[in-house]
Amino acid sequence: MTNYLLLIPVVLSVLAVIAGHTRSTGREFVKTAATLSLFAIVVLHGINTDWSGFTIPFAVALLFAAAADYLLATQHREWYFRAGLFGFLIAYGIYGVTLHMSAGPSLIAAGVSVIVLIILIIQYRTLPNLPADLRIPVVVYMIVVSHLVVAGVAYANVVWAVNPVVAMLAIVAVLGIYISDSFIAHNLFRRQLKNDELWILPSYFAAQICMTWMLLIA
Repeated sequence: MTNYLLLIPVVLSVLAVIAGHTRSTGREFVKTAATLSLFAIVVLHGINTDWSGFTIPFAVALLFAAAADYLLATQHREWYFRAGLFGFLIAYGIYGVTLHMSAGPSLIAAGVSVIVLIILIIQYRTLPNLPADLRIPVVVYMIVVSHLVVAGVAYANVVWAVNPVVAMLAIVAVLGIYISDSFIAHNLFRRQLKNDELWILPSYFAAQICMTWMLLIA
């Protein structure tokens, strides 16, 4: 039954993409509502089960992500961007640590680490418009998101033989977050994207929905 509730954030995500693309008034509330609906589903899952496994950390991560969604969608004050960046850093850090602890060390994780490290260096060195005061926060953020990719692939490798659907959801989730953030970095620190929300939001919401779906069926 809980799986069918994912239709709610799917609908809200579509509305959030449309509202973001059209710059509609109140778009920050629609975007936040989509993430909070995922949080509610995780909480309901925890109530119906024993709060074991990924349930509590994923619920906390989604709360931080929802706060970051609101802050970055509004940016009424200068500090909103930094606060939103911090919110996503915590959320993705929780996802990454949780998945990595479940997967454990592996050669797959080591190999993927080398690849994402090379990509991270290339990404950072090709951000000409990155302000000096944001260099350290952005580098830390890039490391956290890169670790999430490593952790997601390592976890998928561990569970593939037992539950390939969960493995695929994990890979789609972490790559979706990575792709979305890559578009954000390009839009802010390289060259502004035309129809930027259509590049950024679909992969972001797909990632969050897949992460929650993975929890429900793991």
